[in-house]
Amino acid sequence: MHKKVQVIIIQNESNPNEVLLLKTNPQYRNFWQNVTGSVENNEKFDHAATRELLEETGIVADKLEELDIELTFKDRFNRNVVEKCFLATISKKPAKITLSNEH
Repeated sequence: MHKKVQVIIIQNESNPNEVLLLKTNPQYRNFWQNVTGSVENNEKFDHAATRELLEETGIVADKLEELDIELTFKDRFNRNVVEKCFLATISKKPAKITLSNEH
């Protein structure tokens, strides 16, 4: 089974809180999404969530917690996937968000 993570990013400095969504490049079908990514071999889900958040945005969360949400589905490659969801909280808006080439 292929393992993935999804990271919802909330910034709680402003009122109301803000959520960061990323828009994929047209080559990736041009849609809005949370940070997502694959879990590497022998990597724990929470480590993958932390790594993907940093790789895709340059953000290090003040707090990362696993949500009680687990999705199972077949992906576009017809693989069976299990995806765990995490909430990343940051206390201040980042001065800079460094997007990966996917976004």
